[in-house]
Amino acid sequence: MDIELFNMFTVIIPTLWKVDFKFELLKLEQSSFVEEIILIDNNKRQTPDWIYELNLKKLTIVQPNKNLYVNPSWNLGVKIAKCKYIILLNDDVVIDDYNFLNIVLEELEKEKSIIGIDRSCYSNSSTTGIPIFNDITHTDRTIGFGCVMFFEKQLYKDIPSEYLIWRGDDFLIDLFKHRNNKVKTISNLNMSESQMCVSSNLPEFSWKEEKEHPKEKYEHYLKEYLNEDSNSISF
Repeated sequence: MDIELFNMFTVIIPTLWKVDFKFELLKLEQSSFVEEIILIDNNKRQTPDWIYELNLKKLTIVQPNKNLYVNPSWNLGVKIAKCKYIILLNDDVVIDDYNFLNIVLEELEKEKSIIGIDRSCYSNSSTTGIPIFNDITHTDRTIGFGCVMFFEKQLYKDIPSEYLIWRGDDFLIDLFKHRNNKVKTISNLNMSESQMCVSSNLPEFSWKEEKEHPKEKYEHYLKEYLNEDSNSISF
């Protein structure tokens, strides 16, 4: 793998096809900092014709035999990704343009970190579009952090298989904290939520997992999974 490819992004998008995100795919295809787009098609019975008609050169479509749900989809996407850096992207997020990705790359190269979206980005207020990065603790994180996340592939660890939908971004935040890596938010971007939480409101997302895995059980599980003293895990 040449160095230019190595230092680019693979974008991973799980989808159930409940929103039309063709224009987001076109923007990613045109970005010079995106080398690969991996689409995890978790509802292949409803795969639309337009995804093939777009004829995107950077796009790889993965069609599992069943709905993997979001966290296992992230695990699979990261495993097969070719690039050094990863973007986990919800299919219902709209970003005006991706010209800021070079600045994110510089930030990731500067220090090991995971970067998630700050809630203020969804306010639809006009910004300069120049990213602002802030170090945060777990308790500082805002709703929306896990809708778009950036990190280096080699720093990823599979989200435990027990967690199909919920707590995926919680786990990644705690993983990075465990390694004394930075957890950051990115703000001052022009973006919006096209149909935010459409997928999470579907019947298949009304999962008993959240009741069966409350915070206390998650803390215990995380301690064992990371071999971590629970006192350093914060919520």
